[in-house]
Amino acid sequence: MSDGDAVQLCCLLWAREGEAAGLREYEDRVLALVPEHGGQVLQRLQSIADGGQPTEVQLYRFPSQASLDSYLADPRRRALAGERDRVVGRTELFPVVALAASDRPRARVVPEGPSAESATPASPRASSGWARASGTPAWVAGPDRPVPDDVARLLATVPEWFGREESNAEYVEAARTKETWTVRDHTGQVLGATLVDRHFPHVAEIHLIVTDRTRHGSGVGTAMVDALERDGAARGVRLLMVKTLGASHPDAGYARTRRFYEARGFLALEETDLWGEDTPCLIMVKPLTS
Repeated sequence: MSDGDAVQLCCLLWAREGEAAGLREYEDRVLALVPEHGGQVLQRLQSIADGGQPTEVQLYRFPSQASLDSYLADPRRRALAGERDRVVGRTELFPVVALAASDRPRARVVPEGPSAESATPASPRASSGWARASGTPAWVAGPDRPVPDDVARLLATVPEWFGREESNAEYVEAARTKETWTVRDHTGQVLGATLVDRHFPHVAEIHLIVTDRTRHGSGVGTAMVDALERDGAARGVRLLMVKTLGASHPDAGYARTRRFYEARGFLALEETDLWGEDTPCLIMVKPLTS
């Protein structure tokens, strides 16, 4: 297939009111199908302002129109049409081409953080918290020192999931001693944190995973789960485990949480009354291969 047959598209998406996180989750699911049809998501950007601009901008490429048509007709994508209508208020899709280097305006490059010569990392991983590939942030997660203050700050950004003061206090206290993994930005700011329990050598449990609301849908949570999987496989861990609110509870936020884990290969094992009758506890596991 010649490069001239390729189709490159820009997609602008506006979320319905209050559904920015839902839009990102929906797009996580459907864009995961793109590679199966020979396509490539070149870039995904989310707005950080509130002035009527698109919630998300995407740039993707397919080797041919037939490949694009195959993706659009994928029955798994079509099965999510109801979810799409619920969270997406407006879409604009149009073909684009890349400008040749000689056509691009010259711009002065402004560093995004302190220079390498003068910077003092805020943590052992502050300078490696993210990388850029083709202009797209690629978050890097890794083990870190305890960060209870950051955990408290992150929990406060997502009260829909963590709205009980007594539970949050327990999480913050746990963050003082439990194994901690984080994603940091180039300034050293913690964007996401995961606390881990290791009850047996063959299993690692995600005790808590929390991401700053402003970074939902950007890959921070996925980076932490992926890092735990790689670490577990290297250690000989055979199961990654997490407990979350079960489906018998109608909470919409935790329905998205379950879909997050399902999309990353976790399987529902059992729903129990471990947390009481009004708070069903769903145990999910993911087998790991070394």
